[in-house]
Amino acid sequence: MRQAKDANIAVCTIVANNYLAYARTLMQSVAQWHPDWSRYVLLVDRPRPDYQPDAEPFRTLPLETLNLPEPKRFCFRYTLLELSTAVKPWLLEWLFDHTPCQQVVYLDPDIRLYRPLGEVTERLDAGQLMVLTPHLTGRLDDKHKPREKDILVAGSYNLGFIALGRHPELPHFLRWWQEKLEYDCRVAWDEGLFVDQRWVDLAPGMFSDVSILRHPGYNVAYWNLAHRRVERTPRGYEVNGQPLTFFHFSGLDPLAPQLVSKHQDRFQLSDLGAAADLVLDYCRAVLANGYETCRSWPCAYGFFDDGTPIPDCVRLAYRRDEATRARPGDDPFAEKPLWLNEPPGPALEPLVSRLMMAVWRRWEHLQNLFPDPLGLSRRPFADWYVCRGAWEEHIPDEFVSPVLQSLRRLRHYAPGAFVREHRALRESELLSPLQARALRLVRRAVWWSRRLRLHRLLPGDPWRTWLKRGIKPFVPKKLRSWVREEMRLYGDARPPAAA
Repeated sequence: MRQAKDANIAVCTIVANNYLAYARTLMQSVAQWHPDWSRYVLLVDRPRPDYQPDAEPFRTLPLETLNLPEPKRFCFRYTLLELSTAVKPWLLEWLFDHTPCQQVVYLDPDIRLYRPLGEVTERLDAGQLMVLTPHLTGRLDDKHKPREKDILVAGSYNLGFIALGRHPELPHFLRWWQEKLEYDCRVAWDEGLFVDQRWVDLAPGMFSDVSILRHPGYNVAYWNLAHRRVERTPRGYEVNGQPLTFFHFSGLDPLAPQLVSKHQDRFQLSDLGAAADLVLDYCRAVLANGYETCRSWPCAYGFFDDGTPIPDCVRLAYRRDEATRARPGDDPFAEKPLWLNEPPGPALEPLVSRLMMAVWRRWEHLQNLFPDPLGLSRRPFADWYVCRGAWEEHIPDEFVSPVLQSLRRLRHYAPGAFVREHRALRESELLSPLQARALRLVRRAVWWSRRLRLHRLLPGDPWRTWLKRGIKPFVPKKLRSWVREEMRLYGDARPPAAA
C-alpha cells in the first residue's frame, strides 16, 4: 500500500548549470531512500551542448516548461538567487497539473537525505495542505552570526524544504504565492523581503491545514546547530536523540569545508563533532558528481544575448523604473545594452547614464554623498563612478568608457579631482573647521598606514576600528555614518592634502 502511494509522490529541486553536482547528490540520496518517488530538476539556465539529461538520476525540466508570465521580462528582473526561488510556485503548480502525483516535496539542491521522510508523508496523507520546518527550535543567545534578528529578517521557515498535498486550498495558495513572487521575490532587507521565504511566514495564518514540523532531525543546518546536537550511534546519526532525516549544507564550499558555511561565523568544522563527518562525506560526494567542472559554468541569464554581462544594478533599475522597463521592449536580453548609456534626462556634460542612476538609487550612502547627481553633484558623481564605482559594482567597460570620455572633454580633468573637490565642499558644509582638520589628520594616518602596510602588524580589521574610534570624539553622531562611508570610498584613493 505504501509503495503504491510512493508512486504518486514527486520530489523536485531548482538549479542552474553550475549547481548540477549538488542536484545529482541530492537526487542520489532521494533514490536511495525513496526509490519509487518521481524526481525532477528544473534547470534555470540554458542546457549546455555537452549536457546529457538521459544520464542523470532525475528528469530535467527546461525553464520554458513552466507557464511564467512574460518569461523574458521575468528572468531579466531577477538575479540568479532570486530567479531560482521566484519560479518555485510555478514548478509546484506544473507538477500537480501535469503529473499524477498527489504530493510534491521541494528540496534545495544542497540537501542530502539520511532516512525516509516518513513524518512528512504521514501528515500529507492525513489531509494537511503543506508541511514547513522552522529555522529555529531553540535560542541563539551568543554574539555570532546568524543571530535571532537575522533569522527574523530571513523568515521564520526555511524554504529549502516545503511539502504540498492535493487539497482544496492548494490552487489558492499557489496563485497567491505566484502573485507575490512575480515582482517581489527580492533580496531587499530594508523592505523586509528575502526572496520567497518571508511571504510564506503569512501562510499558517492565511491557509488552513498548515503543519509545522519541529522534528530535530529535519533541516539540520548551520542556523540551528547551536541547539541541535548531532551524534553518531549504532543506529546511525541522531539529532537530540532523534534520527537524522536530512542535513541542509547551505553555504558550504566543498573545496573549503573548514568554514562550514559562508553565511555564519559561529562554527568551524572542528567544532561540529560528529556532524563534521557528515560535512566531509557530503563534500566528497559533491566533488565526485562533477563539482569542479560545473562550478565555473556561467548562467545564461546573467548575460545579454551579445555576451555582455548584466550587472545586478541593471536588474534593480529594471524593477524600479517604468521608463527603464519600457526601453528594451519585450525581450530585454536581445536588445543591445547600449541603451543603458543613455542619459535619463537632458544630455549634459559629463554624462550621467541610466545605469549610473541605477547604482545611485541602490545605495543610500551614495545618495548622501551625491545628493544631486543630475545637478550640483554631477561632476563628482561621474568621477567616482569611473574611478571606483564601476569596479565596486562589477560594471563592464562598455558602460564606463562613455562616461570617462565625457569627463575628458571637460577642462583640467584628472581622475579623482572632482571627487576631492566635492569632498572638501561637503566637509565645509557639514563639519566645523576643527572637525574638518581632525578628519584630515585621521585620513592621513589611515592612508600612510595602508601605504606602509602597518595593518599587517595589527589583528582583526584595523581600518574599521580606526574609523570607528577615530571619528567618534570629534564628529557629531548624526554625521558619523556619512564620514565613515566617505573615508571608506575615498580614503585610499591617493594621498590627501596636508592638514
